[in-house]
Amino acid sequence: MKNFASLAALALVGCVDLTGKDSGMDTGGSAALEFDVSWGSSSLDLTIMNGDPNGDYYFGIAETSSGCGDQCWTGEDCYLGYDLESENNTLAYCHPSSSTGVSLSYGGSTSSLTEGSETVFTANFEGQVTFYVENYSSGSCWVWGAEPSYYADLGCTIVD
Repeated sequence: MKNFASLAALALVGCVDLTGKDSGMDTGGSAALEFDVSWGSSSLDLTIMNGDPNGDYYFGIAETSSGCGDQCWTGEDCYLGYDLESENNTLAYCHPSSSTGVSLSYGGSTSSLTEGSETVFTANFEGQVTFYVENYSSGSCWVWGAEPSYYADLGCTIVD
């Protein structure tokens, strides 16, 4: 039993690639679950390696850098959403993803974003956002990026 607890404590390994990509890796399963986010010229691409082929995944993005103050874009965070100072204008988008990832085209509108195919974010936000991935089937979630504590209430695994 002690060995299992020790292995569980060592189950998380993360990395950040400083070549224009953000990535994370969780080695808690039999095969390492890894995430890679690439800011391309026209899209933001999430790649999930070793995802559960039967899993239903969701991808969230929240602008969490300290420089945006109360103007941070959180409408795609899969969590709290963005309130435009009105009860009727809460925007809460969450991008469905396959077990291998999703590609989101830049240029989406804050008021009519197509979940799973476009994002409001552009490559200019690199380093200013926090990423969220949830396996809806299992309830597991992972966060990484600028401020993982944004998702602290959800109890996600932090990868970096």
